[in-house]
Amino acid sequence: MSQPVSPFPARFLPAIRALLQLQQHERYLGAIIFGSLARMEATDKSDCDAKVIVNEENPCSNINHPSIGRGQARPHLPLA
Repeated sequence: MSQPVSPFPARFLPAIRALLQLQQHERYLGAIIFGSLARMEATDKSDCDAKVIVNEENPCSNINHPSIGRGQARPHLPLA
């Protein structure tokens, strides 16, 4: 069986995988990728713009801002 082809450049796949893994969290409702990556206009200077939607209010100081690198998300703040 062949692997599905990703519409995203390979360097963004760790970020996409990290977003997909968020589905396992109880509070997760969805995620939206926007910006140049969503428009299929990403360049070597582009980043992955994403909004994660959860089922409760959360002040900005509690929001998780992960850094994606070497295939793993490294949250600055805990997800739970």
